[in-house]
Amino acid sequence: MAHGINRMDIKGHSPGSCMKPIGVVGPSLEENVITLGTAIDDVPKKFGNYAPNNWNSKTPWLGYMNMREILGRSWNVPEVTILQQLTVPKALSYLDKMGVDVSAESDVGLSLALGGLTNRYDNSRTCWCLCNSCKQWCI
Repeated sequence: MAHGINRMDIKGHSPGSCMKPIGVVGPSLEENVITLGTAIDDVPKKFGNYAPNNWNSKTPWLGYMNMREILGRSWNVPEVTILQQLTVPKALSYLDKMGVDVSAESDVGLSLALGGLTNRYDNSRTCWCLCNSCKQWCI
């Protein structure tokens, strides 16, 4: 529970960082884009006109981090970097199979990695595949 908000049990709420394992890391592992040992550089970075920051602006950039560190710290720039490598269409394909509505045009971009979706959904539904060892992507 980061920052005092448990987004997993708030139905109809923006998923926030819960999107990172569901829409970015899970599909990227499945597609062999990353492994748990993959190192991603946490540095200021621009993706076209999009320049995400980490949630804690007081913490300096941490440099190379492996996936365990990235997920544990919920850092934004490495997640967006991974989504760029996976591609947004592939991430959308996985999310669609889990019943996540990402039909809003504003959701179809690299900011998807950070979970600020227009259409709200029940986060617990999407986490079912993680509890099921990702043996089945469709709920």
